[in-house]
Amino acid sequence: MTYPHYLVLRGLLRPDFSIYYNVDDYTLYWPGQADAIRALEAESVRSSILTVCVANRRAEELRARLPDLADRIIHLPHGCPRTHLAERAWNRPAAGPESLHGRPRPWLGFIGSLEDRVDWSLLERLALARPDATIALVGRITPEVDEDWCRERARCLALPNVKHLGWCAQDQVAAHYASFDVCLIPYRVDHPFNLACCPTKILDAMGSGRPIV
Repeated sequence: MTYPHYLVLRGLLRPDFSIYYNVDDYTLYWPGQADAIRALEAESVRSSILTVCVANRRAEELRARLPDLADRIIHLPHGCPRTHLAERAWNRPAAGPESLHGRPRPWLGFIGSLEDRVDWSLLERLALARPDATIALVGRITPEVDEDWCRERARCLALPNVKHLGWCAQDQVAAHYASFDVCLIPYRVDHPFNLACCPTKILDAMGSGRPIV
């Protein structure tokens, strides 16, 4: 069960056993139903033979809330697809996408949704501090909203050494990471979703063999 709401299916499916697989803090999805979700989650843990959390923080939270079930709550982080694993650690980056050809190196790259989880003021400071580098951003731009972070994003994307490459297909992720001089994960350390997640981009960047900041 990847959501506590799937408890309603147990009566219909009548499984021999169930596992609760937690990938996020679901109260952040529906904050208006936070208490109800916590209650459903507690029942999901109680009725499962095992609870698997991809984020250690979530495993610790559930163990603290349900200490009698702590031995059935484990932390199991995401992995890296075998297709994303480099044969060895490369001392030089790969050629990369044509959209970056001709842009000055080093290429400092980020792959992910270009949303409020990104520390845009940090990226702007990086771009200004390293005008010789290309800040390569791969991902969708979420809709504009009247928020300070959105204005910070627009200001960052307007800088001459910041290049937005748009979205790339999953089978192109490894090639993009391999082309970066440095892989960036500039997540805000105070964002609730970032605190309770296990970003696959960490594992994908590690698999590429390129340096990560």
